[in-house]
Amino acid sequence: MKNNIFKKTLCIFFCASIFCVPGTALPENTIVPILDLLLLADESDDSSHDVAIAFIANYAQNGGDAPGLSTYNTAGIDNISVGNIDRINIAISSVPQQAADSEVEIQAIVNALVNVHEDAEDGDTEGWDTYATPGTIANVLEHGGHAISFQGDDGLNNGFGLTGLEISSGFMASWSMKYSNDFRFFIRVRTSNLGSNVYLEYTPENINRGRYTAGANTYLHNGLGAGVNDGTWKTFTRNVKIDLERLLPNDTLEAIIGFSVRGSGFIDDIMTFKSTPMWAIGDSTVAEYPDDRHDRRGGWAEMLYKHTLYGAPVYDFARPGDSSRTFYEKDNAYAGKDFWYDEENLTNQGAKAHIDSITSQAKGGFLFIQFGHNDGNFGTANDTFANFDAEQFGDYITRYVTEAKALNVIPVLVTPVTYLHVGTNDPEDLHQYAGMDGNGGVGDYPQIMKSVSINENVLLLDLTQKSYDYYREHFTSDAALQDAYGSDWVHTNQLGATQVSKLIKELACEYQGTYISDARLLCKQFRNDVSSDIVTHEDAQEIQSPTDNWTFFSNTAGSTATNVLEHNGRAIKLTGNDGTGNGFTYTTFPVSDGFIASWSMKYDDDFRFFVEARTANFGEDITVLFEYTPDTSNLQFTSSGTFRLIKNGIGNNANNGTWRTYTRDIEADLKTLFPDDTVTEIRAFHIRGSGLLDDLETSSRPASEEFHFNGHRYKIIKTALSWGDASAAAQSDNGYLANIGSIEENHEIYSRLNRYIAESEYGNTSSANGGNAAYVWIGASDSVSEGAWRWTNNDQQFWTGLSANNGGTPIAGQYNNWGHHSGNDGAQMEPDNSGNQQDHAAIALTEWPLDSGSLGQASQWNDLNEGNRLYYIIEYD
Repeated sequence: MKNNIFKKTLCIFFCASIFCVPGTALPENTIVPILDLLLLADESDDSSHDVAIAFIANYAQNGGDAPGLSTYNTAGIDNISVGNIDRINIAISSVPQQAADSEVEIQAIVNALVNVHEDAEDGDTEGWDTYATPGTIANVLEHGGHAISFQGDDGLNNGFGLTGLEISSGFMASWSMKYSNDFRFFIRVRTSNLGSNVYLEYTPENINRGRYTAGANTYLHNGLGAGVNDGTWKTFTRNVKIDLERLLPNDTLEAIIGFSVRGSGFIDDIMTFKSTPMWAIGDSTVAEYPDDRHDRRGGWAEMLYKHTLYGAPVYDFARPGDSSRTFYEKDNAYAGKDFWYDEENLTNQGAKAHIDSITSQAKGGFLFIQFGHNDGNFGTANDTFANFDAEQFGDYITRYVTEAKALNVIPVLVTPVTYLHVGTNDPEDLHQYAGMDGNGGVGDYPQIMKSVSINENVLLLDLTQKSYDYYREHFTSDAALQDAYGSDWVHTNQLGATQVSKLIKELACEYQGTYISDARLLCKQFRNDVSSDIVTHEDAQEIQSPTDNWTFFSNTAGSTATNVLEHNGRAIKLTGNDGTGNGFTYTTFPVSDGFIASWSMKYDDDFRFFVEARTANFGEDITVLFEYTPDTSNLQFTSSGTFRLIKNGIGNNANNGTWRTYTRDIEADLKTLFPDDTVTEIRAFHIRGSGLLDDLETSSRPASEEFHFNGHRYKIIKTALSWGDASAAAQSDNGYLANIGSIEENHEIYSRLNRYIAESEYGNTSSANGGNAAYVWIGASDSVSEGAWRWTNNDQQFWTGLSANNGGTPIAGQYNNWGHHSGNDGAQMEPDNSGNQQDHAAIALTEWPLDSGSLGQASQWNDLNEGNRLYYIIEYD
């Protein structure tokens, strides 16, 4: 059962981008990032263990500039071998540089972070048992060491379980598996409401099927991705707490009590560990504000949680009005108390004490430090210095850095976020208050922080430059600036704060400087996608009580709302016996920003879809209903009592019995008729008529030609060209047709296309040999060798053959999203090389063929003739 993971992973060196050969020394003055490439020693050999400890100690004491191993006792060097660092990435991701010294055993560091429940290195199968149809369990040589083998002759009926666990903290779970057939992986948990019969279920498919029950057991299903059972080793990491709360929002996770799997294959390295906390200190541009504040002000640290990957907690201790000194000392004019040491704040502990108490449990974390806005001589009561003193400012920043290190926390300096010059509404006056261009006479705080970064060997994120560049690029009108800054041109509202927090994530993930090790660790805490500004109100994943948020109105006789298998997953089926006389309402929480609404529907009869909103001019007492109908009528306005109705047609084929996705900018629809009004809230969705609904979403993203995702820029080109001409045009613009490498990237691209390309334009980018559907070219082709699908920007093959339904397979489990049948079987139908002429890939905006969706759905890929003239999307590195 559990043993020492280091007996499998002995030691790893990194020498100028190549792995060192066992028995050789590192070159002199090699910088080895301890947090990414940790030296691990075999405890059975004292000499190699001592070498590793000495090397790590020297690394920590010399700020990362470590001499070669040849300067140490190398008697045991021949006993150190190269291991697989991927096995322990999660173990080291929370270890701060300062934690490793000659007094700390490497084993103790990692044991404090990670519970290894099975690494198979003890050579036995203790703790495992079979259930359902019995199979065989063996400890075998696999996965660079030992692994657990499960074998049976009854497919998913063969069950294997590891029980007797009681994990009450550290709810991140990771495991490795090698399966070539179907499987079901389960994490059994105990919750406050449902007890010990709750199972989180993970399967090799792209969809999440939500919550269901079987007997006394409750199952919460998540797909790990189609193709992960391709017979190669895969490692998965899940935040069990978040996976549970997403489907059981009113329940609480108490403990993980077991792991099990159905199906034959191999399992290894089952671990649990804690997520990495983050803290922030600073001024009003960083701080958290009440949700009911009149101007919805927000600081960037308050919104940072929207981008974290594993639900890492974010503690925002920034305080409005504070400077680097007043946060540290007790003379803030607004509060009269410091926040760093004050025992009367934060439940009788200052921010420093709070960080200390958390790190004693969570081991590590990051502290963001941003000051500068209140540090100059502006004649206000909370001035830091009578006259600006660069040395004093640097001293206080250095104090935070020093004390963060003492707390085993990684300090991250953040230069002051840009804001507009007070008193001007001119975007051309955009500048750094903190002194980039000398405005305000306050000195160059960003440069001082950069000096501290160099002197103290800590990571710095240049938010001053990043936000300045972003604002200059995107804020081209007073209205846009007002949307981000509220009313005073200084502070962001919650929408602007969300964008600035995204810039923090981008800075960490794009960083290429001296402290790249810390930046990589920080980047690992964030999600790969940037779709956090999309709010999903109904995706049919809650299948236990599908009517919890659904109610009926008008003629309610015979009205039902049920959760069914549809739309390549689950959807809500609304039925009644009175046509549009049957009304259905989905009540959501009030949406106060993000007024772009999106929904998917499958109707073959008449319907009326409504978005219920409030606007500034109509006020709280008037309900504004935006109505969308299956016709081509122009905008119409009617009034009745306390209701105002704005009607729009969304096309005659909207009720043709196929799945269709619609996106409407509610505020734009309002301003077409009432240009001086603005939307203040979206409160509910309503529909009249029987049919299927899915994916009710709202978003703050406007339709735009360009967008960014995961460090890359994309541009949607609404000029219809052949695939060859589109590819050439992309290259001439120093880009390439988009290479889609993940489900997150595919979702981002499709959602952007869906917002930017109106349905009225679909005829300009449709394909007669693609089922008359609308498409956009992407950068995949098999024109060089039939069936060998490659991305043209890097010549990387990701697929071979025709559809999976006809024997096609992904290469090494790489992502693909070829068209699937719309029915419950969801069979993959593309690529099919129809007519032996379809050698180029496009992403679909609609299902195809249009009358059935029998070959593919919107957002999926189809292979098409090169001569089709379609819109295209360019990606830039």
